[in-house]
Amino acid sequence: MMRLKGTKRLPPMTNAFFCDTDHYYCVRIAERTLRHAEHLCEEAGIKETGGIIIGHYEDEHSAFVNELSNPPSDSIRRKADFFRGAKNLRKLLEKAHRRGDYYIGEWHFHPNSSPCPSSADKKQMHAFARTTEIKCSEPILIIFGGNKNHWTIDVMVFTANHEYHLFCQSVRRSAPIRNGKAGTQPLTGTISPGS
Repeated sequence: MMRLKGTKRLPPMTNAFFCDTDHYYCVRIAERTLRHAEHLCEEAGIKETGGIIIGHYEDEHSAFVNELSNPPSDSIRRKADFFRGAKNLRKLLEKAHRRGDYYIGEWHFHPNSSPCPSSADKKQMHAFARTTEIKCSEPILIIFGGNKNHWTIDVMVFTANHEYHLFCQSVRRSAPIRNGKAGTQPLTGTISPGS
C-alpha cells in the first residue's frame, strides 16, 4: 500500500511501480492515470466510486495500467458500497483495444477509509479470475483510500484461488511515500517512462 502522507496532491512522478515480495507479479501505473484517479476520488466526496482498469501486459506477469475508467453512469455509489455498472464499457474497451490495451481489472475508492479490500471485493475478483467471459485470468484490483489530505493505495493481483499484495517499489516524488506496512522505511529510487 502506498501512503502519501502530509500532501494534498499526489507527488510528481513518471510512473508508480508495484511488485509482490518475490517480484513475480508487477504493475506499473502511468502518472497521468494516478492524477485522473485522484480527481475522480476528490469528485466522489464521501461516496465510493470506481471503474475498470485498462492496460496491457508487458510480459507474462507484468502489467501496465494506462487508464482507470470513470464510473459507468449505471453504477450505484454509496458511502460504503460501490456496484460498478456496465453502460458504455464495451465502446470504451473497443477503443482501448484499437491502441493495444484491454480490460485488466477493477478499481474503486474507499472515502476516508483504508484501501483494504473487503471480503466481497476479494470474492468478486476471484470470480473474475475464474470466468472465461472477461478473458482476464489474473485481474488487478486497485483501491484508493483516504481523502485529498491523505491518499493511500492498495494494489493486488488475483488468480482463481490466490491473491497477491503488491508493494510500491519506486516512484519519482517530492514527498515521502511509505508502503503502509509497520516498520517499513521510506521508499527510494526513480523510474523512467517506458522502463
